Amino acid sequence: MSFRGSKIESILIFAFLLTFIGCSGHSFTGAAPTSNQGHWLGYGGGFERRFRAETTTQTPLVEAWRFESDLCPWGMTVQDGVAVYAGLQHGIFGLDAATGEQLWSWTLPATPAAAPEIVGDAVYLALDLPLGEVWCLDLLDGTRRWRQLTDELPRALVADDGGVWVLSSRDLVRFRAIDGEPVEDHELPGRPLAGPPVLWDSEPVLMVKGLAGTGPWSPAWEKTVWFDGEPAAGPVVTAGDDLAWLDRNGELGVYARGEEEPRFYATPLTAPPAGMACTPEGLVLLGRDRSLAVAYDDGEMRPVLEPAAICLAPPVVTGDLVWIAEAEGDLIAVDLASGEEVYRWATEKPVQGLTPSDGGLLVTTADGVGMLLVPAPVGAEVPVEEAVPVPEEGEGGEPSAGETVAP
Repeated sequence: MSFRGSKIESILIFAFLLTFIGCSGHSFTGAAPTSNQGHWLGYGGGFERRFRAETTTQTPLVEAWRFESDLCPWGMTVQDGVAVYAGLQHGIFGLDAATGEQLWSWTLPATPAAAPEIVGDAVYLALDLPLGEVWCLDLLDGTRRWRQLTDELPRALVADDGGVWVLSSRDLVRFRAIDGEPVEDHELPGRPLAGPPVLWDSEPVLMVKGLAGTGPWSPAWEKTVWFDGEPAAGPVVTAGDDLAWLDRNGELGVYARGEEEPRFYATPLTAPPAGMACTPEGLVLLGRDRSLAVAYDDGEMRPVLEPAAICLAPPVVTGDLVWIAEAEGDLIAVDLASGEEVYRWATEKPVQGLTPSDGGLLVTTADGVGMLLVPAPVGAEVPVEEAVPVPEEGEGGEPSAGETVAP
């Protein structure tokens, strides 16, 4: 692959579906559960940094700050107190995660091709230009450290301490952290599918569809293992050395390293997947019809919620709660053990992204608004939306199904 010139042959760029995966192992109330690194459902994938929450609460939430832009956001990525907000249009901002104060910004020459990746004090960004560009920014002040051109349109990226892997429709390229020089280039055996690559023992793994079939692939593997079904969410790498993904029918596949057959398949969802998230106790699976289930190490599936609404964004888990963004604009918190709704927040627009942050939950909506929701101060009088029973037929003057009232 040439990095500074155009390829002679014309290529067909395939669409690449991004699905964000959320994870946390911290509790909202009382002592935080300890993540068991040997447990199958402990999280070890490349998105741990993006969905790590240190403190949260089950008390009502209030809006701590609001950041408004004219950009439809990818969501926010958080590291060391800085929230990086990238828009689907030509802009990226560094915000103080505690106050919402703007620290730095860039007007970009093109749309970001994926959500930014943060490792240490480096922010990696891929731009959707005809030749493709990869940027490395300083997390604290936004200074651009380097800029590298590619010959392929970037589709996703995953980073570690040594650099960043950038995925296109036909190549997987590694750029060095210190200066952006390309150091590895691997041609894919097929079209990339489902979520971005994840790191498995420092090696990138992604799902591809080729002539031989569909399945996970890594440049470090001696051979590719192929499975049935086309992945639509994932992959997720677990600390127990397994790989999990969901196919388009809502079926979960789990593959153990070194095995040529999946450990098990199961169909816990009643609709195509919206995404999945990890906890030390189980893998949380969300369908686009809001069906919610938990998968365990032995293949047992436990339903949590029945279908009730349309959901397009992946869930986010913080301790014993799972946060679900319904398409009509409601953000709800569900207790994983009981399946009961703990809290509901009515956003002004559909939620685009959820990211746990120290002390609260970062929310981005489709109209370009980013906000931090935090626990209400002790003793504060806060209007709390509570679900009310559906009125019996013929009862006039009562709230209709789905409406809420303040106490």
